[in-house]
Amino acid sequence: MTDEFEERMSVDPALGSPSRFGTLEKRLLSLVIRPGAAGGVVSPELLQRLLAILYVSGATIGVVSMAFPQPPGTSVPGLFALYGTAYLVGALLFLGRGRLPTWSADVALAFGTVLVTLAIHFTQARTGVYSMFYVWVSISAFYFLRWDQALLQIALVAAAFGGVLAWENPAAPGEEWVITVGTVAVAGLLVGLLRRGVERLIADLAEAARTDHARLYAAERAARVEADRATESLRRLQQVTDVALSHLKLDELLGELLGRVGEVLSVDTAAILLLEDDNRLVVRAATGIDERTWRRLRIRVGEGFGGRVAGERRLLVVSGDDASDVASPALRELGLAALMGVPLMTEGRVIGVMHVGSFSERTFTDEEKRLLSLVADRAALAIDHARLYEHEHGIAETLQRSLLPMSLPTVPGVTVAARYLPARAEAQVGGDWYDVVPLDDGGLALTIGDVSGHGVEAASLMGRLRDALRTAALEGEEVSAAAERVDRLVQSDRAPGDAIATVIFALIGPDGADLHFTSAGHPPPLVVGPNDRVEFLHGGLATPLGVTYNGPRPAASARLEPGSLLLLYTDGLVERRKSNIADGLDRLARAARTAKRDPEAFCDAVVEQMLGSEGPADDVALLAVATKHA
Repeated sequence: MTDEFEERMSVDPALGSPSRFGTLEKRLLSLVIRPGAAGGVVSPELLQRLLAILYVSGATIGVVSMAFPQPPGTSVPGLFALYGTAYLVGALLFLGRGRLPTWSADVALAFGTVLVTLAIHFTQARTGVYSMFYVWVSISAFYFLRWDQALLQIALVAAAFGGVLAWENPAAPGEEWVITVGTVAVAGLLVGLLRRGVERLIADLAEAARTDHARLYAAERAARVEADRATESLRRLQQVTDVALSHLKLDELLGELLGRVGEVLSVDTAAILLLEDDNRLVVRAATGIDERTWRRLRIRVGEGFGGRVAGERRLLVVSGDDASDVASPALRELGLAALMGVPLMTEGRVIGVMHVGSFSERTFTDEEKRLLSLVADRAALAIDHARLYEHEHGIAETLQRSLLPMSLPTVPGVTVAARYLPARAEAQVGGDWYDVVPLDDGGLALTIGDVSGHGVEAASLMGRLRDALRTAALEGEEVSAAAERVDRLVQSDRAPGDAIATVIFALIGPDGADLHFTSAGHPPPLVVGPNDRVEFLHGGLATPLGVTYNGPRPAASARLEPGSLLLLYTDGLVERRKSNIADGLDRLARAARTAKRDPEAFCDAVVEQMLGSEGPADDVALLAVATKHA
């Protein structure tokens, strides 16, 4: 029974360390239930503690009883010697619990039988009292000790009681011995059977707890493995798709994407084919494949491996001879032994195919299939966005370039130069523009502006503003009236939240000296005098076009001395991250002061000092006008 119990209480080594709950549960059970340690269902330490309490409490009851009248013939010194011995044994058991040998409990229980027998003898009590104490001793033995030890205790009781009867010589010693020993044995056996039932019940509970613990631990470990797998899958997916979110240029996106896919899946080849208008797949990017090979690939939907993936609109995996059968001639020449492909789809339509390959025999796992499908889902959105961006970027760039003057007019008395610097390649097409219009009276109309926003919408608004201001200049309108005209145009043509524009519209008189201008929220014009004095013209300033402004638009005037240079520019020239506009204007003033007065050289020098080799973060337009000396 104890072996079975101990086996049920053990934890399967294959399960590793038990959980915190299982450990606590086992510690609590082992405190009370420790088969084989002391032979019973109680741990040696607890049994020694219980026996110590029994010895001390029994001795204390005996000492207290001495305060009452004692029967004739009572041996008081003998009783006190027994009580002192009981206290000593109890103290030894209590103080040495856990350190005494396991057999000490057996000896203590047997020794207790001797002490009880002597105590009854010293009090001259009737033999019936022996029966009561022997039942207690026997029941304790059958509950706390092994069966063989308990039976030995019964034998000890029988012998001790036989000795008592021989000493006392009652009327019917044989009958009294049989009744007492029989009662003791039956009571002990019943308690022993009860103990076995309790052992079995606890063992069953322990087995159920162990099984439940094993099941929970296995489930916990499986969940941990699944969580680790999911985490790794997300990490690998993020490693690939980060590139899809950080690039706008299609060719850069495809190249980075394939490099990440090849690294994550450990494949030899990877390719992205995009669907053209003629329903053919064209390779736009590939790794592990010679460019001369993939450049000539044009595959009909439904033909070859990539065509099948696009036609069936699902992930396909082929290997061995199947790979040779379905691959295009170009792929067969490579000797690929395994291929996996997935369609690139957005809004239910196929826009291309992504496939990877291996030169050696390989079985793609379910995890790799799932990963490639997830990558394809995200990549398809990024690719579709990049293609749309390229299309719109091309339209906007063409439109913007068409709105800038092809050449600058030649006007007596002034020299004009201009620069337009688009933002760095990754930025969108902005709304900066300039215009120079010669007037019938020999004067010159100058416009420079910046439409907020990017793309086709900004370029379209830029075109309308340019045309409106050009018309106003040719019709001879004053600068304030012209600004109010284009402001009304913007106000009537925009919805809340639409683009606004900053503009400077300036008129230079026929003599090249009189300057009239208005500014709709634009950076101030800069004038460099013949004595190298630099001045910003802050007059004529109002809110940007499209922002409500009460009252007529203001205008300002200035006189340009012979040899002066006027510079109009957009905010991309003076604005920098982590720097305010005042710092940018100071830098511009220093650059202008040291630059040559020739407008072309002046523009080059200012661009070099203000932008350096990095290029502008935003579009930049400059318009420089120099008056001739008198």
